[in-house]
Amino acid sequence: MNRYLTIILLIFASLEGKSQFSGGVRYLPMPVQFVVVNGDFDQTTVYLRRGGETVGAFKGQKNMNMRLEYNADYQLDFTKPGYITKSIHVNTTVPEERRKYGFDSYKIGVRLFKQYEGVNIVIYNQPVASIKYLPELDEIGYDTDYTRSILSLLTQTEEILEQKAKDEVLEQKAKEKEKKLIKPAPTEIAVVPQAPPQEKKVEIVEPPKPTPPIVKLTEVDSFQQMVNALPVNGGDDPNPKSNPAVGGDPTVGIDVQAGTEKMQPGKGEDGNDLWKVEKSVSTGVEPKPIILLTPDTISRSIERIVEPNRVITLLRVKEGDQVKEYRSVTYSWGGQYYFMDKNYSISEQLFNHLINGGAK
Repeated sequence: MNRYLTIILLIFASLEGKSQFSGGVRYLPMPVQFVVVNGDFDQTTVYLRRGGETVGAFKGQKNMNMRLEYNADYQLDFTKPGYITKSIHVNTTVPEERRKYGFDSYKIGVRLFKQYEGVNIVIYNQPVASIKYLPELDEIGYDTDYTRSILSLLTQTEEILEQKAKDEVLEQKAKEKEKKLIKPAPTEIAVVPQAPPQEKKVEIVEPPKPTPPIVKLTEVDSFQQMVNALPVNGGDDPNPKSNPAVGGDPTVGIDVQAGTEKMQPGKGEDGNDLWKVEKSVSTGVEPKPIILLTPDTISRSIERIVEPNRVITLLRVKEGDQVKEYRSVTYSWGGQYYFMDKNYSISEQLFNHLINGGAK
């Protein structure tokens, strides 16, 4: 009895693996091998559409196992931002008698390429493959008529994309090698504004000046003789400057120059006019002239170098005897980098400011 029960259970388990409802197998197993060329599966999405309606959406991964219900029309869309979307059409309509026995798993492979500039991708507006039941082979396979209609253009486009992907890898390696040779740019340190330091007041104590002699004047001629006799710049100048106030307003003193002496009016004890001599003070240091760079002392030259895989814009700025070189490197795959004197990385904003004539 136990022996017969075991046989019945084994038969039931076999039927359960092939059939999920009376009448035969319900799902077609379809494993998928998914590859993102020069990328990862971040932000990848696979959409499952049935009869034009989305019935499922899930994140892509390297190996996926799908089950498609029989007697239905499906489209699988493989997507990732910045990459070319690929679609596969699958028709699971099969004869009723054949469906009872089921089909072996039908494995498909999908490779997504980036959207490289200059590559015509109109071929991907339609499914890249159509899969259906093939009566002549009694199996699931590619629709040969559909594949033949797009094979030539699809093969040509895929070869171009393959080459673009290889070039991108080489450019990336060259860029990493170049980074190792270039000195790292100095880290920008945020500068916190501080209050300006307070000026220290320095009190200058001058040595006491000798009391100037007070001369009593009674006549204009005597005053003129006194002025002519006063020493100027230490007393060695044979041509001292006369007082322009003689014969005019006696309150106007001699012109004050650095290191010279001047006359100040006053009154004596008897009410007569007195003149007191005071000596002015000079630092004795003359300011040095400041030389500013003007547009006449600055020269600029721009050179554009076109290479197979990149375009170099070279800007040379000469200020006096110094020459600085700035360059932008634009690669065919879209990368853009900016340097100063070949060794220091600079920002795009600074380079554009310089090449438009901005000050350094």
